[in-house]
Amino acid sequence: MTQRYWFARRARSHVGKPLWYGSFRPITWEGWMSVAAFMALMTLGLGLWTESNAQGLSGGWKGFAFLTVIGFGVLFIAVKTKGDPDRTAADYKTGKAKNGASRTTAR
Repeated sequence: MTQRYWFARRARSHVGKPLWYGSFRPITWEGWMSVAAFMALMTLGLGLWTESNAQGLSGGWKGFAFLTVIGFGVLFIAVKTKGDPDRTAADYKTGKAKNGASRTTAR
């Protein structure tokens, strides 16, 4: 089975651990765009919050919270489906692992 990964583990000590343990790092442009989309949604929410406060409206924080939760959910799904739990970003950077290669040949 071949799969192209967007994210890989940040540290060797986190390899093989559950998804929520440790952290992932983007290794392709798609991974970086996922992180950028999350940051864009948070920035948009912050802008809406700031604008609503400037106009004297309360509750602008709800839009910020909603957009942040949506952005985090999309990023979490991207990491869950496109994250390599068995290799680190350094493995991809040094060429020890090839992205899109078979699991048996990439080790």
